[in-house]
Amino acid sequence: MLRSKAGSAPVHLLADSIALLLCRPGAWWDGKHGTRRRQARRVLHLATDTDTGDIAASVLTGRDADDGSQVGSLLNLIDRSLSPFIGDGSYDRKNIYAEVTARHPEAAVVMPPRASAALSAVAETDLT
Repeated sequence: MLRSKAGSAPVHLLADSIALLLCRPGAWWDGKHGTRRRQARRVLHLATDTDTGDIAASVLTGRDADDGSQVGSLLNLIDRSLSPFIGDGSYDRKNIYAEVTARHPEAAVVMPPRASAALSAVAETDLT
């Protein structure tokens, strides 16, 4: 894991995750010949500096951890200020906006709405 240098310019942070399938030796042969055994699955959550392409923070979790639950862990590993925090639709939750703005009030939070998103009753008066 690479860590950001404190006191540097704000980092443009892009967060995402990828599911990993951990194979043991001989797993290819077992799959080819019909023997199936459980394989370990993990999720690697990454926060990437979009300016440099460097990984600013990473967290490896079990397969049950969702993207949004790891934002705090990723932000704990960033020593610089953010401008902006970018994520995909899986990060579009109120607690994510609140957590990012609590730690980095100057950072914009940029992400598309979820497919199931709907305007709230206060959308016209309380823009988020």
